[in-house]
Amino acid sequence: MSNCPRKSWTNCSRHLLSSGKVMVISYLSAVISRITRHDKNNRITLHAHSITKHQNENIMPHYHTCTTVSLLRRPITNGRLSLYLDFYPAIRNPETMKMTRREYLGIYIFAKPKNDAEREFNRSMIERAEAIRCTRVTSLINGKFDFLDHEKMKSDFLAYYKKKCRGQDQKWDIVYKHFCNFVQGHCTCGEVTIDLCKKFREYLLGANQLRLTHLKISNNSAAGYYSTFRGFLNIAYREKMIKENVNDFLEKIETDDVRKEFLTSEELKKLAATPCDIPVLKQASLFSCLT
Repeated sequence: MSNCPRKSWTNCSRHLLSSGKVMVISYLSAVISRITRHDKNNRITLHAHSITKHQNENIMPHYHTCTTVSLLRRPITNGRLSLYLDFYPAIRNPETMKMTRREYLGIYIFAKPKNDAEREFNRSMIERAEAIRCTRVTSLINGKFDFLDHEKMKSDFLAYYKKKCRGQDQKWDIVYKHFCNFVQGHCTCGEVTIDLCKKFREYLLGANQLRLTHLKISNNSAAGYYSTFRGFLNIAYREKMIKENVNDFLEKIETDDVRKEFLTSEELKKLAATPCDIPVLKQASLFSCLT
């Protein structure tokens, strides 16, 4: 780089690559970004350029422009503005394979703030929207487009849970019913968070049984139910129904030691010597004691 101090980093890299002075085994990729503010529309955009050098030294570096992410606003009812992100050029949703230009953030501000409180509200909402824009830029640079899949996050998590219970043992159905009771019959995939799962853990430790409603769930039963629930969360994460692997932040329910009653060898001998009118019943009883 010392031979071309007056060149920009991009032009210098291009000069060295085209002259064959840099040997690249697979590829060289560099991203140079600049922030541009447009006062007229009060929008903030980010442009990213990259250089790629392939194994063939005769191939010139290939330039391409990444998507520009702009924070824009659109007038809506009641004197408000809706904030949204504009992607140019459009990006493809990997799930639906559709091209999209806009992402509405669900953030609204006052079109004409009347006092300091409304101006402060606008400022905080714009800061929040700008933080989302920055995360989108990072995701696009890293090639991650999962933020586009809003429909999946709005889908019925309980319906998905019920479907996964098919073919499983009875415990899955019991845990599903308890989870339905916990969320009061409604839960979307986007609502399944670490906090929700921790609260479900607390629910199981104090909930009543489904059949014998006057009795509490035992600690060991709650531990088994929560373990089953966490196993289901692993499946949901692998199938991208939830955004994060919440199991990394959840603690299992510790089981209590159970004292089991058993017959001593002397008691077994007495049982074997005791007459029984039904020989098959006696044999079955002795067999169960020895297995």
